[in-house]
Amino acid sequence: MLRVQEMEEDPTDAPVVQLSDVLQQVSGLVGGPFRQRGVSLAAIEPSPSMRVRIDPVHGSRILAQVLNAMRAGLEPGSTVTMSARAEGGAVVVDLLPDREVGEHPDRRDDWLASGHGLWVARQLLDRLGGRLDPAAHGGWAVVLPGPGA
Repeated sequence: MLRVQEMEEDPTDAPVVQLSDVLQQVSGLVGGPFRQRGVSLAAIEPSPSMRVRIDPVHGSRILAQVLNAMRAGLEPGSTVTMSARAEGGAVVVDLLPDREVGEHPDRRDDWLASGHGLWVARQLLDRLGGRLDPAAHGGWAVVLPGPGA
């Protein structure tokens, strides 16, 4: 937590990268834990011209934190779909489950840890000029700075 709180980064120093590269990297990070839980991760490939101003490591870490928090509250057989859209000067990555995300008594520790993951994601997004908005069924909209930010 201290490393996240102490992180000082000027968002204008971040490189402009293709969002598809960040989504591919995060799929690799969370793919194993998702398969172990029996939850599928589907990605709708963004347009090749969709770019974001974010360090790819930070971008994939943010998305992985949110996805892992969601995974803790999903039943086996669920699917989370990642898709992206432009919104003003920003890019929104929608992380939408096909079922309601909720606490399960047999996975209470995972559920409580998921709150920490969301806190980390919010802290990183605040420093980078993005935000984390709630979406349907317990999903999330991760707003990332666009290339002009």
